[in-house]
Amino acid sequence: MNKVFLLLAGILLAGTTATAQSIDEIVAIVGDKIILKSDVESQYALYLREEQTPNEEVKCAILQNLLSQALLVSQAEIDSLAEKNPNFVAQVEAELDRRIQFFVRSYFGGSVAELERYYGKPIHLLKEDFREQIGDQMKAEMMQNEITAGLDVSPADVRKYYHSVPPDSLEIYNTEVEIGQIVIYPKVTEEQKMVARTKLAALRAEIQAGEDFERLAIVHSDDPGSASSGGDLGFVSRGQMVPEFEAAAFRVKPGELSPIIETEYGFHLVQGVERRGEQVHVRHILIKPRYSQAELDSAKKLLTHVREQILIDSLSFAAAAIEYSDDDQTRGNGGLFSLQGRGGFNMIPLDKINEYTGDPRIFSIIDTMEVGQISEPLIYVNQQTGEQGYRIVYYKSKTEPHRASLETDYPRLRNAALALKQGEAVEKWFMEKISEQYVRINESYQACESLQPWLRASAQFEN
Repeated sequence: MNKVFLLLAGILLAGTTATAQSIDEIVAIVGDKIILKSDVESQYALYLREEQTPNEEVKCAILQNLLSQALLVSQAEIDSLAEKNPNFVAQVEAELDRRIQFFVRSYFGGSVAELERYYGKPIHLLKEDFREQIGDQMKAEMMQNEITAGLDVSPADVRKYYHSVPPDSLEIYNTEVEIGQIVIYPKVTEEQKMVARTKLAALRAEIQAGEDFERLAIVHSDDPGSASSGGDLGFVSRGQMVPEFEAAAFRVKPGELSPIIETEYGFHLVQGVERRGEQVHVRHILIKPRYSQAELDSAKKLLTHVREQILIDSLSFAAAAIEYSDDDQTRGNGGLFSLQGRGGFNMIPLDKINEYTGDPRIFSIIDTMEVGQISEPLIYVNQQTGEQGYRIVYYKSKTEPHRASLETDYPRLRNAALALKQGEAVEKWFMEKISEQYVRINESYQACESLQPWLRASAQFEN
């Protein structure tokens, strides 16, 4: 799969714009999958927004990638890959949430309400619009993983790949940094939990007395993702929610209220809306326990102690992160931010720190630090949950701009060599499978050079 597909897959949620509102038509069919003109045009509109230079070849590339995804998805369904993965539904939902959070953070100033205003619909309906598309993308990725499973490269393969690339064509890497963090949140007391539970019990009583659930959710719920839409979570499936919440969501009947449920996020009140087989449509109100300044100070004190232990070499930063950090994003990687999807590299391009850390404050923090330093405890607010605590930031290393070499960039070159080998395997698979599936392509794409294998397959069904 080429770079264009990966780009489009990464920005799918931005593609639903008014550009796709023209009268639709089918431009291609692969097996039982259809590709619409609007599918191509909406992605082409994204290209124009970025490049601003019309290029009909880009439309060819977009259709090629849509055809490729359709073939991968079709085969994944034949092989029942999603059904064999008991966590598939939950993984789709997690990816959907991740992308929505990314766009809310990157384009709407962190405001879910602004996102909803832009698209003209509440967040749960937006999720319904995109759930199937993201599910198909993940099925395609699963199929690719099946095709390339077991492939690997040896050091000799990496050297061969490196020497096959002309020196002036080797990639130039800009300044990159390696950054870590340890986050500690305040620990709430039983008394504070009781205050939150009592507040939610009072809200439950108001609803039972006739007060509107949605209005109270808008005013009181601490869930930033659903409060603005009256606590509506839309349809959810088993495996998408934490166990305590899931049990209540599937137990409550339409119109009924659940008892107060405690999860790791706080206390919930769930109202049933509708049930369709193994999916339920629910609303909820979340009340989080409020900690005091004393608990916040205790978190800072503990983090100060941890930092001191690291500085005197009594504890490594990685071990401290695993033992003490409350940050799920970095704890498993020894506290270091990593480039997910790029081989787990910890070196982050300096100009993309915000993108890869999801935190616009990191750049300004390390800008005042020297390599090797660990910051004093700093106040920290989680961008997704709004939870407040303290963190220390570790500026572990920095590389200057350089052209790729075996000495400094072996892991990346290994990944590039492996990607080439995997790409060849996938290309071979496509050449074999295209002729096995029913393929039809609109005549308006007959001149596309990149579509020739697909056009030959289409022609055999026309004759």
